[in-house]
Amino acid sequence: SKCGDQDNGASVHTIWILALLIAQSLFLFAALIVLRRRMNKLESRIQRETAQVEALMALEKDLKFDRSLPPSRGWAASPDILRMLLDTARSRRPATIVECGSGLSTLILARALQLNGSGHVYSLDHSAEFASSVRAQLESYDLSHWATVIHAPLTPTQIQTRQWMWYDLSQLRPRTFDMLVIDGPPQSVGGKARYPVGPLLFDRLSAGGVAFLDDASRGGERAIAKIWQREFPNLRQRYFRFDK
Repeated sequence: SKCGDQDNGASVHTIWILALLIAQSLFLFAALIVLRRRMNKLESRIQRETAQVEALMALEKDLKFDRSLPPSRGWAASPDILRMLLDTARSRRPATIVECGSGLSTLILARALQLNGSGHVYSLDHSAEFASSVRAQLESYDLSHWATVIHAPLTPTQIQTRQWMWYDLSQLRPRTFDMLVIDGPPQSVGGKARYPVGPLLFDRLSAGGVAFLDDASRGGERAIAKIWQREFPNLRQRYFRFDK
């Protein structure tokens, strides 16, 4: 009947409205979930950046320079790890520090030894241009006496059955050292690029010495740490969570 047709039409219309409302509700719910995730990421980033600012302020206070530090973002080590390196060098008072990969950390370590009144940093860098830049930076902060930046090109180095690209160690004078900072070679050199430091330098680390592997949150570095644990069972490892 005509009345029945009208009722059916109204029912269909009502169903479409309900379906549209449900679809809109689901869309809004999904949008809220996405927004919440983005807000969480933003909040987490703000917290990390705030922590880095606080670490940088504490670092500059402890360094007692009469001017600000160079930028510590980008490729440079983050303020939190720089502060740990400073604290370690100040408390342990190493006579000799060897660093794989120069940069802002070289400046921090040199300053730590200057404040200690003794010690020397030997920093290896595969880039002649970057090594020269770090030397100039050390000179501008009056720290050249406390650190030597060595241009050490990456050369084919045989370790057991595999050939690796590693720093030329011929200019590294100290036979033993008390602190080792590993922030090179860069990841672009190849997978597990920093592995060779274990078989080539760990036996030159003094008793009670300490080594730092930067970027340990990356898969390659975690794999390296596991290999070192097998090859050097007396090596005690501890993981610290830093900004980068």
